[in-house]
This record gives sequence, C-alpha cells and structure tokens, in this order.
Amino acid sequence: MPTPGPASRRLLACAVVALLAVVLGALLLARADAGLSTRRATVAGVPLTEVRADGASADRRPGVVIAHGFAGSARLMRPLADSVARQGGIAVLLDFAGHGASRSRLPGAGRDEERARALLRHDLDVAVAWLRERPGVDPDRIVLVGHSMGAGAVTRYAVAHPEIDRTVAISLPDGGDVPAGWPGKLTLVVGGLEFAGFRQAVDEATRDAPPGARTRVGAPGVEHARCCSRRVPTPRCSTRSRTVPAGRRRTR
Repeated sequence: MPTPGPASRRLLACAVVALLAVVLGALLLARADAGLSTRRATVAGVPLTEVRADGASADRRPGVVIAHGFAGSARLMRPLADSVARQGGIAVLLDFAGHGASRSRLPGAGRDEERARALLRHDLDVAVAWLRERPGVDPDRIVLVGHSMGAGAVTRYAVAHPEIDRTVAISLPDGGDVPAGWPGKLTLVVGGLEFAGFRQAVDEATRDAPPGARTRVGAPGVEHARCCSRRVPTPRCSTRSRTVPAGRRRTR
C-alpha cells in the first residue's frame, strides 16, 4: 500500500478536524438544549418557537414573547428563550416578516414606517395570542422582550395593550416610543459600547416616568449585536410572584 504524500496527509488532517468540529458542535448544542422542550408552529403565517423546561410543574407560569431585531431571527434570540425556560417561564420566539423562516415581506427595507410597524404589530398579536393559549401559561402574566427593532415593536405594543405585565426593551432605538407618563413596567437595557443614540433613547424613555415604572440596566463592555446574548438580564419567572427582571446593575 503506497504511503500517502504530504497533500494527502493535509487533506486527511483537515477532514479529521472538520469531523471533530461537527461532533463537538452537536454535543455542545445538545448540552445547551438539555432539559428543555421545543415546539415549532406557524400561525397566520408567523413562525413561532416555544421553549419550556421538561417536567415543569402543573402551575401556570409566566409567558415571555421574545422579538429579534432587524436582520435578526428567532434563532439569534434562542439563548434568551433558554434562559427564560430554565428560570421557570415559557418562552415563545417569533420570526418577524422578512426575517428567519417567515415567508412574508417586510415593507420599507428596514425603514421605520407605518406599513412596517403595522406588520410587526400583527406578528406580535399572533405570538401573544398563541402563547396565552398554550398549556401551563398564565394569560395574565405575559412579558414582552425585544432587541433593537424588536424593542421598539414590543414597547409600542405594550403601550397599546395595558394587559401586558412587563416589557424588556434591549437597545431601544427611539425613546419617543415611550409616551411621557406611561405607567407600564418597562426595563431598558443598553450596552456600554453602543452608539450614543441608544443611550439617548433610554434617557428619553425614562424622563418623566412614574415612580417605579422604569428600570435602566447597563451592560458594560457590550456592543449592539451582543446585547441580545445570554449575558443580558432576562425576566426571572416564578409561579409565586410577578415577573421581574434580573440584572447586575440597576439605576432608577
């Protein structure tokens, strides 16, 4: 049998490395999902992914809708959903129109215009309604979480729907989405390395807020895209208390 030459040995080494990468990736993915159940559905054209802990108690649990930003997807926000599920909540991720598995088109090519806003409202309506009907979900404890474009969408939705228990806006682009004096519970997360406009939006959103209605969370050393990673505070869920945010640093 001939001895493999240098080119063949290099090819073999690359194949082995690729195989190891695939195996390790599968193992890490399985470990990340360990103890969690996932269910996917498409409702009224909106792709939805539910994540909950295996063997959760029969008590009704808070439900959390998680919305991605522009050019993002439900897959990008999955670490937040896993965190919510491990803390006892039931999370639902959605793919907005024009993103992820959605077959719908988002008009305006990312511009913040009324046609796009109406479609984002529709998709959130579908996700919230579906989550409320899911087994084990307390329909009176619905939390909305959104990043960037999704932060604006969930904030506007919460303003129009006072039955929403709490909203978490990560990297809110426009503080004008929060009306002065609005009494809704809103947590605003902003990365320390984000553009100044995002910090200014948080300043505007917290100005003239009713006492106790706003929580500002800083994420030091975090830039825009990483603000939706698992390091960002997520709602802490419990059957015995209202949903509250968990974070390392808070200022009112």
